[in-house]
Amino acid sequence: MRAYVVLALLAVVSAVGFAPAPLPRRERFREDPRAIFGKWEFEAWEMRGQKSGFSQYLEFTESETHFISLQGGGKVTYQLVIKPELSPKGFQWIIGGGGGGGGWIGSYRVEGDRLTLIFHSGSSWKDRPVDFNATHEYRFILRKKR
Repeated sequence: MRAYVVLALLAVVSAVGFAPAPLPRRERFREDPRAIFGKWEFEAWEMRGQKSGFSQYLEFTESETHFISLQGGGKVTYQLVIKPELSPKGFQWIIGGGGGGGGWIGSYRVEGDRLTLIFHSGSSWKDRPVDFNATHEYRFILRKKR
């Protein structure tokens, strides 16, 4: 009888010991939604697929984006709305503090110290660009400023 108990116990321990590990929780791999905040310098500025020159860097705060001149000539500020819960993450720049002055809407992704923005004129979240491989009205590729 003892042999049966020992064999049964050994079988249970063996089965549990070789059970697959649980799948990782999705929350563990979530990117920090604040990763977009800070100063970013341009690597590329594209308009409809054509590379364009740039003379500024961007600074993102929780409520604004500042386009700051590299020559010290000033800055232009837009109200910033981000929606990190969207897939891909969404953003909107609003001219004049949101009083119906228009703006731009798009998607962004942060990969390490690189930020890619794809966007166009408008304000509709459902019509914002979401394909990072397609050509869009605008594409900015930026690197975190140190």
